[in-house]
Amino acid sequence: MKTDSTGRCAAQSKPYHPIGLELGVSVATIMCRGEAMGSCKIFAGDVVATAKRDPEAGEKLDGEGGYMVWGKLMRARDSLAIEGLPIGLAHGLVLESDVRREEGLSWQDVEWSEKRPRPRLSGGRWRRSTEASWV
Repeated sequence: MKTDSTGRCAAQSKPYHPIGLELGVSVATIMCRGEAMGSCKIFAGDVVATAKRDPEAGEKLDGEGGYMVWGKLMRARDSLAIEGLPIGLAHGLVLESDVRREEGLSWQDVEWSEKRPRPRLSGGRWRRSTEASWV
């Protein structure tokens, strides 16, 4: 950690995003102040679930912070081109096909149906409809 000459101010760089620590602040800001958090006017970037190893069909994804996938920032148009699976929706989905290490996962790689979505995957329905509006 770098400090200034007085030793009172410092800057720290971390190669990860501490979302668990930031979530409480976001919820409090929304509920107590009525302020929106993280809203945007354009879809410019996306964080796609990317394989940490070579997972095989039939394995269940463990999502953010797990051993199977990490989030890779991509341009939105590139994510839409591969039908990228958002890292935030990658928990608990079962792979339908083998995936190579460092490969971005797509909706086609996982067991998910817009006709028969599981109740906890309502975020997936919303996400898929949002993607359709940007294509």
